[in-house]
Amino acid sequence: MERQLITRTLLILLIMIVMPLPFAAVGNTGTTETTIQHENSAAKPVPVVTRFTGNNHLSDKELQTAATLEFQDLSHGIYRDSLADDAAFQMETAYRRAGFAFAAVSYTASHQEHQVLLTFAVTEGPRVVLEELHLEGNIAFSTEKLLAYFTSKHTGLLGLGQQIFVEAAIDEVISSMRDFYYSEGYMNVSIKEPQYTFSSDRARVTVTISIDEGQHIVISAVTFSGDVLVEAENALELASRTHIGQPFFRRRKLMLKSRIQEIYGNLGFPDTTVEVSEQPQGDSIILSCRIASGPKVTIRAVTITGNNRTEEAFIMERLALKPGDTFSLSKKRESFRNLHQTGLFNRVGIDLPADEEPASRTLTLDLEEAPARQLFFHTGWGSYEMLRGGAGFQDSNLFGSGRTILLEAGASLRSENVQATLSDPWLLGHDITADIPVYFRRREEPSFTRKEMGSSIMLTKKYSKNLEFTLGYLYKQTKTLDISADPAVENMESDYNVASAKTQATWDSRNDLFFPTKGLKLYGAVEVAEPAIGSQLSFWRCTAGLRHFTKLGRKTTLGLRYDTGLIVPGRNQITIPLAERFFNGGENTVRSFKESELGPRDLSGDPVGGMAYNVAGIELRQQLGNNTAGTLFVDYGNIAPNRSLDELNKPPYTNRSDVIADTLDDYFNDFRPALGMGLLYLLPIGPVRLDFAWNPDLDEDRGENALTIHFSIGMAF
Repeated sequence: MERQLITRTLLILLIMIVMPLPFAAVGNTGTTETTIQHENSAAKPVPVVTRFTGNNHLSDKELQTAATLEFQDLSHGIYRDSLADDAAFQMETAYRRAGFAFAAVSYTASHQEHQVLLTFAVTEGPRVVLEELHLEGNIAFSTEKLLAYFTSKHTGLLGLGQQIFVEAAIDEVISSMRDFYYSEGYMNVSIKEPQYTFSSDRARVTVTISIDEGQHIVISAVTFSGDVLVEAENALELASRTHIGQPFFRRRKLMLKSRIQEIYGNLGFPDTTVEVSEQPQGDSIILSCRIASGPKVTIRAVTITGNNRTEEAFIMERLALKPGDTFSLSKKRESFRNLHQTGLFNRVGIDLPADEEPASRTLTLDLEEAPARQLFFHTGWGSYEMLRGGAGFQDSNLFGSGRTILLEAGASLRSENVQATLSDPWLLGHDITADIPVYFRRREEPSFTRKEMGSSIMLTKKYSKNLEFTLGYLYKQTKTLDISADPAVENMESDYNVASAKTQATWDSRNDLFFPTKGLKLYGAVEVAEPAIGSQLSFWRCTAGLRHFTKLGRKTTLGLRYDTGLIVPGRNQITIPLAERFFNGGENTVRSFKESELGPRDLSGDPVGGMAYNVAGIELRQQLGNNTAGTLFVDYGNIAPNRSLDELNKPPYTNRSDVIADTLDDYFNDFRPALGMGLLYLLPIGPVRLDFAWNPDLDEDRGENALTIHFSIGMAF
């Protein structure tokens, strides 16, 4: 009987192990109580189905994104309590970052017949607004200065409302303040844990941070010993004066050491070692520097490896150190910078290894060339040209000379173009870029078709990171076909050549070309066409513009633009052909108009352009997600003269002074507006843009549209 009882007990235990009963578990991010039996690695994967309840501010997708790694593991079909715990914790963290300081996420897991149902229950609580951030104990620095780098999310559609309380942001500002105090010589500063005072409904909070600044420590003196060279004394004295009286922090020693090594390195001593020690004296510190200079080194030879394609002569031209030169650390850095800026190398290594002759060494260059040849394709869409695309080939190291050859062809439903461009970034060994394009273009404009074939040579000199000047000579042959306007009335040539000289200055400090959030771009250009340089036409064309971008919030940018242009006929020119005039309206100008349809028209209603134009715009850009943004914009622009001879029922111009007078009279007249909004989807090649523009000043006699929609790629400005 006893034996049978033991047998039955063992049998029951065996059944329980092999065939687990259905289970249920309940847990949260704090502690988890569960009766779930964990499946081992040999178990068959079971689908895990998740659902969410109580989440109003964050969507199901946003919660899954917050716990991406955990959901990836759950998707493998092996459920574990730890994964659910971690996922709930990540979701709570996402809510905290959104300002829901009291949000809690719990979960339940039930093992059904063929799946595990995992339910996350969200208790959001109130979204907490930061009512005040108060500092106590700061004497040396104002609250405004200490909180200068504090950033916080804001409520409102465009992020312009009240500040949202995020505890992580408070921790970050405390860390920033502590680092700032250290950098100003307050080595013993103490910043206590912040105190939070919530309102009765927990929807507002006042944060108080207490600071004990401690003693302010400055550098009272810098002394030098060891190999103090006569030729280094002036530079050492300057380095000393630079540090004396400055606040002390640990990195000061490294900064002083690096400066001394740089001084000696520029004098030919690459192996200089420096020991910097500190001697406290009350509220100040003396820094003592012991210098060991090592040998003075001359460059015996230069060896280059890794240049499988690039000519050695091209590399040597960019080296500031040559055989026979005394070593210089600044010239070594200049050599590295020159080679790196060519864009031809993924890696540039410059070394001066020690050998049996310490005072005479070989400078070694170890290079890794970047891929120089590429075949590329591109597609796009414009509201006027519609579908467009192209292909091209580029060799950025032609024959190993560092020159670039670019061959490209493109087409749209209204245009075709073919172009070959040769570029030399270092014309005749100077820091001047020469671009020589040869091209053919055809484009159907709203009131004519233009065919152009031409070439130019453009020389560009970059004077700083942001400033560059361009000087060039341009030549083109133009044929204008299918002209809707009456050539006799407008007195226009349709088959001609233009030879011109052009100069342009550009200042560009924008932080991004495709989606700038701050910075300024200014440009101005003057182009002169005269028979003396081979042109059939004679005119002056002046253009100028600016772009300015300012951040209003972490994801909000205000963009401003202004463009203007003026064409003045030359001494023997009365008016300007249609294809050389300015046009306005379209996806990148005044968006309440279709392409080129703002301004004067002929009797058929087709645009004829003008001798001057203006475009002004304001655009508010709000980033909505990682790759999406919304815009609100106002455009304003004109063409001068603002009426054609057909519209005014006037005869053709007989002298240039009348053209100039009519243009200047209307230069700032008859501006036309656009009000609108848009959506952007950011791509590596630029944003896909959908703009809706309304014309509040509709001219029905010209058949203008009240609403114009543009779908295109690229920013409006």
